[in-house]
Amino acid sequence: MMKNTAKNENQDKNAEQTPVPSPGELLRHTRKDKGFSLDEVAPHLGLPCRVLRALEDDDYERLPAPMYVRGYVRRYCALLGISEVPVLEMVDQQLTHKGIEDHALALRLPLAPKKKIRPVLFLIPLIVMLLAAAAALVWAMQSSESISLSSIDKPQTTFQPAVEMSALTGENDNDNEQNFSESEPRLHAVNEAGDDGMRTLAVHIIQQSWVEVFDANGDMLVADIKPSGTTLEITGLAPFSVTLGYAPGVELTFSGQPVTVKAISSDNTATLHVGDEYAQER
Repeated sequence: MMKNTAKNENQDKNAEQTPVPSPGELLRHTRKDKGFSLDEVAPHLGLPCRVLRALEDDDYERLPAPMYVRGYVRRYCALLGISEVPVLEMVDQQLTHKGIEDHALALRLPLAPKKKIRPVLFLIPLIVMLLAAAAALVWAMQSSESISLSSIDKPQTTFQPAVEMSALTGENDNDNEQNFSESEPRLHAVNEAGDDGMRTLAVHIIQQSWVEVFDANGDMLVADIKPSGTTLEITGLAPFSVTLGYAPGVELTFSGQPVTVKAISSDNTATLHVGDEYAQER
C-alpha cells in the first residue's frame, strides 16, 4: 500500500509539472506531427504565413478582432483533423487574460469626395441676362429715335438696329466666349483633382484567399478570408496597400483597369501597392 500511494503521488506531481500547451502550440505541434509546413498549409486556408505564424505564437495583438481569430482556428482545426472545441476554449482564455475585447473589426469608411464649386460658373447666367437686357434697351432706344425723326420734315433716317445689335452682341459674345473658355479648363481641373484621390479597387476572388487592404492614410478597409466567387468594391484614398493570401486566385481591377500581380512569393502570397501614380498628386 505504501508503494502504491507513493507511486500515485509521483504521477500526480508529474502531471502538475507538465505544462499545458497553449492553443497556438497545440496547432503547431499537430501540424508538425502530420508533416506539414506553413508554406503547405497557407494555400489551403487562404491565409498568409505571417498570420498563421502569429496564430501559432498566440500573438493576438498582430491579428484582427477575436471573431475572425475564432474563424481561423475553426478552419485550422478542420484542416488538421482535430476537435475545435477545446482549442477555442483555450483561445477565449488567452484573449481574456490579455484583455482583448471581443468586438467586430472597425473599418473606417471613406467619406464622399467634396465637390469644389467655382464662383465663375454662377456668373455666366447673370452675364447672359445682362447682355439680353442691354440689347433690349438699345433696341428700344433706337426704335424710339427712329419714330421721332420720321415725324419732322427731314429726310427720313432709317436706323438699322439689327446691325447695331449684331455689333453689340458680337462684341459681348466674344467676351462671353472668353469667359467660357477661361472657365472650361478650371472646371476640367476640378473634375480631375477635386476628388481628393478617392479611387475604386475591385477585388474578385476566384479561389478562397485572405484579402487585406489599407488606404493612403493607413486605415484598414478590409482584412478577412474571402470565399470563392466573392467580389469586393473598395473605395478609398489612393494608393492602396494590398496583401493577398493566395494571389493566383485573386483578380484586381483599379479604376476600371486590370492590375497584374507580379511579385508572387513561393507560398503564393503577394504584397503590392496599387495606384502609386496618385501619391504624387496628393
